[in-house]
Amino acid sequence: MTMKDVARVAGVDKGTVSRVLRGDPRISDATGRRVWEAARELGYRMDVTARGLSSGRTGLAGVLVPFLGEWWVGPFLEGARRSLGSAGWDLLPLESGRDPRGALRGAERLVARRVEGVLWAEGRTLPPEGFSLPTVRWGADEGACLGLDAPGVLRGVRRAFPGRRFRYCGGPGALFPFLSRLEEEGEGLPLALVDGAPTLPPGPSLWCGDARIAALLGLCCLPWGAFEIGVAAGRLLQRRLRHPEALFPKLRWLVHPRDSRGEPLPREGKRKP
Repeated sequence: MTMKDVARVAGVDKGTVSRVLRGDPRISDATGRRVWEAARELGYRMDVTARGLSSGRTGLAGVLVPFLGEWWVGPFLEGARRSLGSAGWDLLPLESGRDPRGALRGAERLVARRVEGVLWAEGRTLPPEGFSLPTVRWGADEGACLGLDAPGVLRGVRRAFPGRRFRYCGGPGALFPFLSRLEEEGEGLPLALVDGAPTLPPGPSLWCGDARIAALLGLCCLPWGAFEIGVAAGRLLQRRLRHPEALFPKLRWLVHPRDSRGEPLPREGKRKP
């Protein structure tokens, strides 16, 4: 199977196929999809080593996470692979570990491996000064390219539990640190907001993070959709790789509390009879 066969099925010339497979940003999304679909249909496999030698490109996108063993990392990587892999990119995941300097070493390793872009999912630190690779950064702060819509999430929790008093129980793997702002509100028996805490506190709780664990524990959940976020992060990185000088709006992810069966909790004023 040759590049000429791919060009015939995709309805383009051989040069266009070559540019698509090299990731040329001048190629339209529609043309790129046709070429990749034709390549998959025919089972075409490009010689990546030869492509790298001739073009100076590696086709690698780096991913930096705190720990590869975190529950959300697998689904996040699968989502990123789904969106980036469809465009011919391979992922190189690294972890920063517990050492505060781990993120800096991770950045240096990604540069040394000649990745062409980075998904920076190491929410505890920023990319080092002078880090020039196209980067999509996930984080809870407003400076991140992709992050949770903190005001919207806070509103959703208040509406799902109107007038309720809250107690934030965070831990090293916290994904919703801004929930601590709710602690001064409400009255009565507190609802524990369990966000990465090592143990489950007594009393009523809202599990923050993995909806599967919440279902096993029979708890309401504030889900963190790792797979969907990985897909969105991968798509945004594709756009940054195609247009490295362009400015893109920050994307904010909104989640709403759900019951133990995964159904959205009724909002204030819309409770079921």
